[in-house]
Amino acid sequence: MELSDKPRYKVNQIIRNLEERDYVKTVKQRPMSEKGNFMFIDTLKNTFTDYDVVRNSEHNVEDVYNLVKENKYFLENTQSQDISLQECYEDITDLPPGKDISSKTYISFYQNNKCACVIDFIMNYPVIDTGYIGLFIIATNMHGKETGSLK
Repeated sequence: MELSDKPRYKVNQIIRNLEERDYVKTVKQRPMSEKGNFMFIDTLKNTFTDYDVVRNSEHNVEDVYNLVKENKYFLENTQSQDISLQECYEDITDLPPGKDISSKTYISFYQNNKCACVIDFIMNYPVIDTGYIGLFIIATNMHGKETGSLK
């Protein structure tokens, strides 16, 4: 089956999946210290079953680098120089002021062993119960196919 033939998850479908699993209620009932990003990652894995969701680390940083590097439009509009492998290593632990690594979810979605998407998400930033998406980038071969869109 071609990538374009696969079903795409829309925002309302994701919300329904989260509600069906009582994710939102479960998280809100836990004390703040227990609201880790592990539940967020598990929910993504259970929602996007066509993908392997992995935490970014030094083991796959070259995949992240290659995905960002191929996105010329993104690079032209976000920074004045080419991306470096060192920047991708730094992104693994880069955090906004006042946050620790437990609030960071830096993951890649793989499809057919190829990195298809990278997300850098900071939980409870800039305030509690708010999430900050520092990076959301999709492989160029998936552009224009509504993958990752709100449609």
